[in-house]
Amino acid sequence: QQGIERRLPPHHQQPHGTAGRHQGLESLNQPCKVALYSDSKYVVDAMAKGWAVKWRASGWMRNKRDKAVNPDLWARLLDLCGTHDVDFQWVKGHAGVADNERCDRLAVSAANQPSLPEDPGYPPRT
Repeated sequence: QQGIERRLPPHHQQPHGTAGRHQGLESLNQPCKVALYSDSKYVVDAMAKGWAVKWRASGWMRNKRDKAVNPDLWARLLDLCGTHDVDFQWVKGHAGVADNERCDRLAVSAANQPSLPEDPGYPPRT
């Protein structure tokens, strides 16, 4: 889908705001070159610096004693990045970047909806 930009808000109710990233990449009908912007330095670094690839190769261990958190979500993102050519770019959150501020407002609004479905595998919201 060359030439199409998609701006999907992150879903703050899921670990490391993955829903927007996953849904955006999953919505592509063919392999694409994607610039993915995130205000999560941890996610951008984990993907761009190859940390997540190393975690998967070591059985989801970040080091000799610490397990990677949410390996199912990391695996899903890694698989999607295997299909698409994804360039992860960090943008500072809450710094007046118009698109990031808009995504944050959309995410907060969505997270405050009264009838959100439960995220499978995660504790119910209270």
